[in-house]
Amino acid sequence: MTNAWEVTPASLAPIAGVTYAQEVIDVAVLAVKNYLGWPVAPRGLRTVILDGNHTQKLVLPSLDPDAEVLGVRDVTGDSPVALNGWRKLGRPILFRAEGWPCGEGAIEVDLEDGYATLPVDLLPMVANACANQTSTTGGVLKTVSIDDYSEGYDTTGASAAGPTKLHPYRLPRKTA
Repeated sequence: MTNAWEVTPASLAPIAGVTYAQEVIDVAVLAVKNYLGWPVAPRGLRTVILDGNHTQKLVLPSLDPDAEVLGVRDVTGDSPVALNGWRKLGRPILFRAEGWPCGEGAIEVDLEDGYATLPVDLLPMVANACANQTSTTGGVLKTVSIDDYSEGYDTTGASAAGPTKLHPYRLPRKTA
């Protein structure tokens, strides 16, 4: 398996301080992508299915300010119907004066989004996910004593690679 972010043991070692197997890195990349809620990189075409609720604004699952919407369809009927009369507002939000179709999975959007290359400030998060995968305690080893052996783990979410910063890349989650 090779991850879409092209993170390798060589690119992660200077940040993590250790070398992880490619398989561990690939799983960590998938975990981080799932946590973030959108692909982030590389830039590419994708189709997303969104819920509609008759409001005028439709929030796209992307934080790419340069995301391009290529098409929008109403999929509530037997066959998709192209929707017109929308325009993009700021952070990927589409505005449509007459509102959006209502229902779960009512809207299909084709978009091109993502950064050309992975932002380097996400590498520490991948390193942290690798460390959490390989730790038997669920934390990162922080201290070891030799006489009367002891070891200490940090389970606060920090990593050997330093604190993780995700908020600029993580999509907000809906709350019930």
